[in-house]
Amino acid sequence: MSKNLKAMVMAAGMGSRLEPITLKLPKPLIPVMNRPLMDIILSQLHNIGVNEVISNTYYLANQIIDRYKSNKLGIKFNYIKETELSGTAGGVKKCQFFFDEGEDFIVISGDVLTTADIKEGIEIHKKSGAIATIGVKQVPHELVSHFGVVVTDEKGYITEFQEKPPLEEAKSNLINTGIYIFNYKIFDYIPENTFYDFAKNVFPKLLTEGQINTFKIA
Repeated sequence: MSKNLKAMVMAAGMGSRLEPITLKLPKPLIPVMNRPLMDIILSQLHNIGVNEVISNTYYLANQIIDRYKSNKLGIKFNYIKETELSGTAGGVKKCQFFFDEGEDFIVISGDVLTTADIKEGIEIHKKSGAIATIGVKQVPHELVSHFGVVVTDEKGYITEFQEKPPLEEAKSNLINTGIYIFNYKIFDYIPENTFYDFAKNVFPKLLTEGQINTFKIA
């Protein structure tokens, strides 16, 4: 594992589905058991050896920046302020300067509450040599139509994505959790200054090259 493992917490979203809570509070700062969600995420990252994190901010950005620019979580917090939303992949592209060429890094959504063993995910990613590794989780079959479904081969590589498929068409009950481990090569697949999305724009290209692995989350 890299001595300087870095991560990005995506924190630009407006959280409109959680209104009215998010009218005054950015989604990453919503409390869970009286603790802001992003506090939990940063602590989890620190526990696996991450000391430097970057976030793309946009909606109510100053609340996030003010809370973490000087924190007691053991994390050096870096950030960019987006003037307009640029999609999941576009936001990561804007943070390319922060990551080290040739290294692997973690990207996690700022609204993910998880007990995932991300350290194990990194080990699986490194052994695979894939450009991208996605954390996936099994859900009851009757719920698959609410999620982005992932179909894998016997080695765990993704062969197909299904976006909220009808139950009778679902080929899997594995879903994408929004926890990613990327190699720096991922930036070759994301153009600059363009609205770009992982699910719609980046992953289909990687899929044709057999470059998306998975790790399972209990």
